[in-house]
Amino acid sequence: MTRKTCLHWLITLLIPALIMLIPTSELFTPAMQSMCAVTMLGMLMLCFSLMDSAIVAFILMLGYLVIGIPQKVVFSAWLSDIPWLVLFSLLFVNIVSRTSLLDKMAYSALSRFGSSYMAIMMIITSLSIALRLILPSSMGFMLVLTFAYGLCMALDYKGRPAAGLLLMSLISYKDASFFIYSPDFIAILYEAGRTIAGLTPSYSEFFINNAVFVINLYLTAFGLALLCRPESALPGKAFFAEKLSALGRTTVDEKKIIAVLVGLLVYIFASSYIGLPILWGFMLAPIILYLPGFNIGTANDIKTINYNSLLFIAGCMAIGSAATATNAGKALALGMLPVFESMSAPVFTFVCYVMMVLLNFFMTPLAAMGAFAAPLTELAMQLNFNLHPIYLAVFNGVSQVLLPHETATYLICFSFGLFSLRDFMIVLGLKMIIQTLFLVTFGFGWWTLMGLF
Repeated sequence: MTRKTCLHWLITLLIPALIMLIPTSELFTPAMQSMCAVTMLGMLMLCFSLMDSAIVAFILMLGYLVIGIPQKVVFSAWLSDIPWLVLFSLLFVNIVSRTSLLDKMAYSALSRFGSSYMAIMMIITSLSIALRLILPSSMGFMLVLTFAYGLCMALDYKGRPAAGLLLMSLISYKDASFFIYSPDFIAILYEAGRTIAGLTPSYSEFFINNAVFVINLYLTAFGLALLCRPESALPGKAFFAEKLSALGRTTVDEKKIIAVLVGLLVYIFASSYIGLPILWGFMLAPIILYLPGFNIGTANDIKTINYNSLLFIAGCMAIGSAATATNAGKALALGMLPVFESMSAPVFTFVCYVMMVLLNFFMTPLAAMGAFAAPLTELAMQLNFNLHPIYLAVFNGVSQVLLPHETATYLICFSFGLFSLRDFMIVLGLKMIIQTLFLVTFGFGWWTLMGLF
């Protein structure tokens, strides 16, 4: 163990101990004190990367049980839709990733429209949005990121041009959740809204409320294309047509997957009108691929699911459940109320956005949302503000990063080694500028038009 690691462990153990020494009161009860100490212990472990994220989730849940929070509260996440939506989404992603379906979609578009770096950036953005529609989970990012990496290799891109393609593939896939409801990340916020305020989102309502952010994504792609365009010209559409031809014709299995994907997409958007749970569609889609006549799914697809992500999401949701059970969220909201009560809804929403951008330097996006979902929900209710724009601003804030360590997905992208840290920070810095300006202008304007402010 290095001296640096020892220092990190000392800080991790010392701060929760100091929290336990704070005098309690009617507002800051012993239950809240213990909950805050356990939560801080987990957050610091994540901040200093002292433990695997799944182990941190176990520590959080065990800690909450030890301090007396009922088991049905600590494990309540598993009785909600979110972990199961994520589980079946990950299974579907594993099945689809074994085919060349996505590569064929991409090269088909590139062979028709890939005449410039700008065109490729727009195609990758459109492909990522389409992928988010048919695979409604943020965990499928490796599919589009792997394709972008292969494209960089084929075109011999390194440095700024590679940074543009790789990072934009990731940005467009993840930030499509600004207008396509994600059953994993932003659902943590809506779970707090459901528990505290009885707020239940639907895919169609979420898209209508945030449709303007489609433009935001293409503006980001346009800006990054201008910043990262290479000096040399592209090899031409024939290059991509050759790549497409090498993949062969669409197989029977791929056609079956397309049929299931279309059915799932229709069900997702129709679920709020026909009164059936969205979860049923997510469960049925991968199950169908295992049935006789399909026989596409394998046992290995189940074994290779990224269970760490699933467990970490449940652990982060346990933070919100514990905060609600101990009234910590309500107490924090009441304590912050005098500071925010004179603010208008747009100003409060922007403050939430800035707070999340800053928290990203110290916490993972999931942990930040898990820790602050309940307090911000309670505070917004006290101020009588609509929760929809606040949740989107919070999610927008945790989506803004400047350093690779802030979230694992960007760290994986950086680890490919095709561009420098300077390129990373410049590209993501421009993204933050474009998306912040868009949020406070067109975003706030759209929400005002929709009656959310």
